[in-house]
Parts: sequence; C-alpha cells; structure tokens
Amino acid sequence: MADYTFDSELVADPFTFQRAGNSAITIYDVADANETTPLALKDLNGLPLPNPLTSSAEAFVPAFVAPSAQVKMVGGGLRVVRSSFQGVRDEAVAAKVASQAAADAAQAAVELAQAPTDAQVDAGVARANIPSQVSAVVPGQVATAVPPLVAQAIAADPSVIAGAASAAQNTAGIIPAWKANEAVTAGQRRIAPNGDVVSAKVNFTTGTVYSATNWNGSTQDGRIGTLEANRYDRQSVLTTASVLDSLDSGLYRISSSSVAGALGMPTSNAGSLWVHVVDSSTAAREWRPGPSGDVWEQRKSGGVWGPWGTVQWGKPSLTPTAAAPLNLDTFRTEGVFEVPSLASAQNIIGLPIVSTGTLENLFTKTSVTWAQRFTVTGNRDSSLTGVKAGMYFRSYRTISGDGWNPWQLVQTKAVGPLVSGIGLSFTDTGVAYVPRSIGTDGYVYGSTTTQVYPIRSGDSFNTPPEQGPDFRTYAGSGSGLQYVTRTTAGFVAVWGIDSTHSSVWFSTDFQGPYKKVLDMGPWLHTGLSKPVLVAGTTWLLWGEYTNAILPSWPLKRYLSTDGGQSWTMVKQTTVIDSNVNSHSHTALIRPNGRIYVSEGDGINNWFGYSDDRGKSWIKIDTDPDVQTDAPYTAQPTALIDFGNSIGLCPDRGGYGPGVWSMDPNTHRMQIMFNLSAGGPYNDASKQYGRAVYAQVGPQGQEAYVQMPDSGSGNKTTYIVGTPDGGNRWGVVATIPWGASGADPGIGIIGPDRNSNIYMRGTNLQTYGSNVMKAKILDWDKITTA
Repeated sequence: MADYTFDSELVADPFTFQRAGNSAITIYDVADANETTPLALKDLNGLPLPNPLTSSAEAFVPAFVAPSAQVKMVGGGLRVVRSSFQGVRDEAVAAKVASQAAADAAQAAVELAQAPTDAQVDAGVARANIPSQVSAVVPGQVATAVPPLVAQAIAADPSVIAGAASAAQNTAGIIPAWKANEAVTAGQRRIAPNGDVVSAKVNFTTGTVYSATNWNGSTQDGRIGTLEANRYDRQSVLTTASVLDSLDSGLYRISSSSVAGALGMPTSNAGSLWVHVVDSSTAAREWRPGPSGDVWEQRKSGGVWGPWGTVQWGKPSLTPTAAAPLNLDTFRTEGVFEVPSLASAQNIIGLPIVSTGTLENLFTKTSVTWAQRFTVTGNRDSSLTGVKAGMYFRSYRTISGDGWNPWQLVQTKAVGPLVSGIGLSFTDTGVAYVPRSIGTDGYVYGSTTTQVYPIRSGDSFNTPPEQGPDFRTYAGSGSGLQYVTRTTAGFVAVWGIDSTHSSVWFSTDFQGPYKKVLDMGPWLHTGLSKPVLVAGTTWLLWGEYTNAILPSWPLKRYLSTDGGQSWTMVKQTTVIDSNVNSHSHTALIRPNGRIYVSEGDGINNWFGYSDDRGKSWIKIDTDPDVQTDAPYTAQPTALIDFGNSIGLCPDRGGYGPGVWSMDPNTHRMQIMFNLSAGGPYNDASKQYGRAVYAQVGPQGQEAYVQMPDSGSGNKTTYIVGTPDGGNRWGVVATIPWGASGADPGIGIIGPDRNSNIYMRGTNLQTYGSNVMKAKILDWDKITTA
C-alpha cells in the first residue's frame, strides 16, 4: 500500500475560529462516511503516530504519513478534507498518461475520418484522366491500397497533427506547452518556458522567442517539479484580478501593497491570508501583513461578511484616560486584554465593576454578535461591598442586533475556609511500612521500615503487602530505598547511597532483577514530580536535593520520557550565592509535556518552565499583584495541576502558609487560601505544603496537601483539601505530633484503587510510626463559611 505525506496544519475552533491548541484531530479516509476506522499514521521518519493526533500549544498538528491520498481531518465538530501532495502528483502523472492515450486515439480517429471514400477515389481517378480500361483492371487495388496511402499522406500534414493533439488536450484538460510560430486565440492557455500557466491576451501568432507581454499570468503552477520543490510552502500568489469570495480553504500570499489595496485588505502591505471555508454561508479569513505583527480577522455568517478587526493573541493592557475613555459598547478589537489598574478601570465605560482584571472581547459566529467577559483578578475599589479580598468572579454579556444585554454574574470563587461537616477520618493500619507512591496499577508502593525491601499493596494493607527483593544485592550498602513506583514501562526505585550520592534502578518485574539506569547526587522526595502520562507514556522529573552541604554547587534535574528506563539531565540549579541553598523544591509535568520546576532559596531561587523537554527554560517573574519582594519568586514547594489553573504552595518568608492559584497561560497568581492570618502559625517559611500530595485523577479537581506546623511545643500537621480545582480550600484534618523527635513524613499519597489516601510519620502522638489511611471525603457534606 502506498504512503502519502501530509503537511502540518493549523487547527481552529469551528465556532469561535480561535486557535485550537492541545486538541484531538482524528484522521480518516475520505471515503469513510461513518468515520469508524481511523487510519494508521506514521511520522516523517516512519515511526507510528497516535490517531487522533494532538495539536501543539500553538495549534499545529504534526506532519504525518497516511495510507490514503485523500483524508478527512475530524475534530471539534468540523470535518476538513485534505489531499496529499504525493496523491496530487500521482493523479497528474495519471492524467498525463491518459492524455497521451487520448491523443493517440484522436490520431487514429483522424486517420480513419480522413480516409477517402470509394466515390472520392473514383472522382480522383476521373480527374486524373485514368483510362477506363486501366481503372477497370485494378478496381480491387483502388479499393484496398489507395485509401491507406491517401490517409497516410493526410495524417502527415502538420496542421492535421496539431489539430488532433489540440482536440485531445482540450478533452483531457491538459495545457500544452508554448511553441514558436503558433496561431492562438484570446484566452487559450499555454505553459510558458518557465513553467507558469499563461493565457493569450488576444488572437495572435507566436514568434520565435517567447514574449510575456502577449500573455496574462496565472496563479496556477503547471509544473510537477515546482510542486515538489514547494511542498512545504504551497501558498498561492493572489493578484489584483483575484476574487476573495471564490477562494477555497487554504493559505494565500499577497506579494505587494498594491495587490492588498486592490483586494480590499485592511492594511496595504504584503502578507499572508489564511482562508477557512465551512460552507457557502460560514467562513473566516485571517490576515497577517508584513513585519508589523498585527493579526486581522474577518468572519462570514449567513452569507454576509462582517468587518475586519484586529486580533490580540497576547494580553495587551487597556490604559484609557479621562480625556480618552474606552467605551465597551463600541470596542471592536478582538482578543484578551489586561485592565492593569483601578485608574484604567475607572475610564472604561461599561465595565461591570471597577477593578483590575482581564477583559475578553470575542467575535462570535454571526457578523452582528460580539461577546465580552470580564474576570476580576486583583484590586477592587474600596467602596465596593460584598466583594471580599481574594474573591474571583466572571461576568459576560452579548450583543444581539444593536443592543447589549446586561452583565450577569456567572461564577464565583469564594475563598475562605471550608467548614467541615466531617473531616478525613484516618485509621491506624497497624503496619509500619513506608508508603511512597501510587503506581499506574493503583497499588500502593513503598518499602519496609528498614528501607531494604520494596513493597506493594493492592488491598490497602488489609493483608500483608507483597515484598520484593533485598535491594542490597543490587545496590550494596547505603541509606536505603527512597522511592518506589510502577510506570507504564515497569518498576522504578531510587536507592540512597550517602549524603551526596544516589542511584535509579529499573525492572520490568517487581521481583527483579533491577538494572541501574542513572547515577545522581543527593536525593529527597521534594525534588520529585508526580508521574504523569504524556501521550500514553509515563514521564518523571527528579531533582537532586540537600540541605547538608554548603557551599552550594549546582544540583541537577533528570527527565525520563519512557517510564523510567532512561534519563536525561535537563537543568542545573542556579547558584548566585554559594552560601545559600540551591536545591530542588518541586516539579510538575503537565499532560501536554510542559515541565515546571521550582528550586533554590533566597537569592538562588528560580521558578519557570520548559515546553521542549528541558532544552530551553523560561522564568516566571514575580507577580506584583500578590508579591512585593521581587526579584524573588513564589518559590513553590508543591505544584498541583487542576487543568485550568495550577495550585502552588509558597515558601517565601513574609507570606502565610496556604495555597495560591496560577493561570497556566499568563502565570498571573492570586492568593486563594491562608492557613491562618496570624495565630500560632508564625513560622511562615516552614509551613509550606509538602510536594508529595494526593489528587483524585490526572488534573483532577479534588486534592489534599499536608502543611506541617514547625512552631515550638506540641506541633501539628494540618491537612488542607479542595473539592473544586482550588476554588475553595479548608482544613480537613489535624494530626498532632506530640513528643519531640516526631516527624510528619513525606506528605500524602493517593488515592489508591480503593479510594484511600495514606500518610506515615515517625513517633506521632496517636499513630506512632504506622501507616495511616483514610477514605477520600464526601464533599457534599462540606459547606462554605
């Protein structure tokens, strides 16, 4: 079966026409009317690709190879047919062969049609005054031999051959090449010597040399070779004669300001025009002129094109003044904008509340419909009542015809603690194992208290767990197992050697044998990311950690994208002051492959992300709305992916222990929950949320975080939870430590396959050093203060 190559495609939402990043696009054969059989796809190196494909954050699906020359790309309710360049080439070659066959058939037809009849031969004989006695003697020869000879002479006439070839080419739709001294009529098309398709301006006879002045140019390229050379840049060039409404979906190039002006583009520049046609009534155009960077859009609905408007894909600030206010009733620039200050908000006519925030101005499917949505993100006017510090709400309104509907409050995020009708009810399992993680199979993984043997439990420690091999047979002496889990590929374990060295081991069988896959420096659970599935494979990110050794040196981070079988060093911590810790605080991997890391104390702190598997990193700056001690970052010690937001627990002195919320697109932050405003929690720099937390499902909305009190006397660990993706948080359990020397453990893991979460401390007042477990909460019984 032949392979056909398809280029990368930009995908958009069929209703809003916004770029559709991280979206699923399923590829079917164009003849698969019921869309029951997704095609088997490969990348350009011949390796298998998943189907559906997933678009990048910039909304491009990768180039792919399919077994069909013409496919359907299906996603978001939209179906788009795409033809492979290779398929087009094959069809062109087939058409060329067919045209040659047609020409041969026409030649034969001419020969038969032009052969003289018996009567014509008799007349010729008579005109030649052939004596009757001669013609009477050879009637058979005249009937059989003369017609072919005459037909051969006629067929050899160049004008007859040219006429037959022209007829065949016209029938087959093939454009002949230009040639010298040929009579052509106005409108007839030829392939010029440079390969362009041209048409005659008037009736004339070509000369011995091609002259472009006698021909009209065309956007059609007749050369298969040119198509091959430009397979990744197939933008058709528009001219002043082009008709925008006749363009099919695709990417077009406007090469000059004069052409842009003639076609009625919103700016007179050269640039690229993207056209997306849904049907005869619904379409969209995106215009990107020259180097200016502006983006313009125009929408068609009900067969009518709306006005052109600029699109802002970033978040530019709206800063109107009293002398030049902004009226939202007539604001026609599409995009997402920041209202950066109260002074700016006061000069925006129609804003529902005087507040800093985000304004979304969106053009909907019909040409007369706009939508506006405002999200409060920061300071509010002090005269407002009923709007508490930290409250988040979103409003929207739509225009229908000439009138706006009123603003409506559609969502609130009430911050402030949850009042527990019930709390987490921990029970003592009676066993003293060290739980470390929940594997991809839903089992609890960890080690014995000696940290020599890995263990796993599938029934929540109701029966003794399965015990693995003595790890000293592989790793030798050391401080023992620091981590054990199961991934999509197998079993991963970390063995601590001493205060400066550790190693990572992998096996496809829990009982071993295990193979060492990485030597690294000092290791602690705080440098660990939760294992996350990215395109069906477990990714892990680990960072080296130590408090013990100063002066500091750069500590490393290692990434595995194959379930722990192999590791790559992707980052080193920043060391500005060698007498300040530079260790790894925490990490987060998102299902789209973005990696967040938090590391370093004080001046050595760094918080940022990578979208290319650690090849490059982008720092997240201090958010002035919530933090005043720039250049320090929030220095999070826990990062929780809720999908539309990321929860983080700050480790910055001066900020109370709690949870902040971060927008994963803009990285703006807001304080969602403080454990206490003052009170006994007075050592803010140590009451951070532990990096090992429990979350119900990938990007699940329910999570539990451990926040240990580090004050003097009888210490307490506070468990805080959220049922709704970080909108509300509250204390759901308190665990007293008791005697000095107690420790709350690494955090909380879970839930397992039985909906239990786990915690294990040392010398705790009630539970000692045994494993504690609790069922996740019934949040219907939790109320808001």
